[in-house]
This record gives sequence, C-alpha cells and structure tokens, in this order.
Amino acid sequence: YNEYIKYREKKEIARFLRALPEIDKKGIIIDDDYILKNIKNIPAKKLNKNVPGFIELKKQTLLDLNKLQVTNPRIHENRTHIKQLYYLYDHLTELSCQKEILKMKKEKMREIEQMIGSWHDLVNSGPLLKAFFQTKGFKKNNKYKTLKKNLFADRKKKLNEITGVLI
Repeated sequence: YNEYIKYREKKEIARFLRALPEIDKKGIIIDDDYILKNIKNIPAKKLNKNVPGFIELKKQTLLDLNKLQVTNPRIHENRTHIKQLYYLYDHLTELSCQKEILKMKKEKMREIEQMIGSWHDLVNSGPLLKAFFQTKGFKKNNKYKTLKKNLFADRKKKLNEITGVLI
C-alpha cells in the first residue's frame, strides 16, 4: 500500500509538471522518468512563476464543479483535484510563498479528501455486496437487506457531510 501511495504521489507531481512548457509535449504521453529527469533543467524562477496559475486553475475547477448539481462523478472529481493539491501541498506552499493553499491547512485538505474517500467506499459497497452474495450463491435474506439499507443510510449521511465542506 505504501508503494502504491508513493507511486500515486509521483504521478500527481508529474501531472503538475506537465503544465510547464519545458516539459510538456502536446499530444504525447510522457513517462515520469522523462519528466523527473527534466525537472532539474527548469530554473526555480520559472517554477515560481507557474505555481500561482496552477493553484488558481485548481481553485477555479473546484469552484466550477461545485456550482453544478452534486453527483457521484462530480464528487469523485472534486476528490481528484483536492488529492492533487494535497500531494503537492508542501511544494506549492514553498514555491508560492503561501502558508496555505485554498485557505486551507494541509491537514484540513487531507481530512476533506479522506471524507470523500470514505463516501466513495460506501458508494462502491452496494455493488460489491451484491457481487459477493452472487459469487457465494447466497440468497438475499433479511440480513442482506438490513446491511444494504444501512450502507445506503451511511452513504446518504456521508454525502450530507461532504456537501457541507466542499470548496
């Protein structure tokens, strides 16, 4: 799991770095090794110049998402953008000379991302529960119905919590 998290963090950093003109090659899929190798060639002044624009783009994307109707895909997309900012938080605050990103401390950003992650797990629990029962040949009895009902109740409760904290 730790290896996976490191891998994902590297991927999120690479996404940010692709926004830099020196690295980005439009229309070409670039591997992380290429990107990481070229980071050293980018002057710090250029990085500092691009960081505020990247933060503003993420902020505007989140604001635009939250003007739309709350749906499962939109909430998940929120999580993706928040996660990108969280993974890059230390780099972004240092390069932009800001104490916080989106007026949020790193811990709060992580808390929101985790909250959305818990909700997402609940969303996926229903289909997984159904698939589990099918593969084991179990009949959907009262216990199944109670469990499913509780999952949906928890999901709805978590959705209300999320809706209140989305940026």
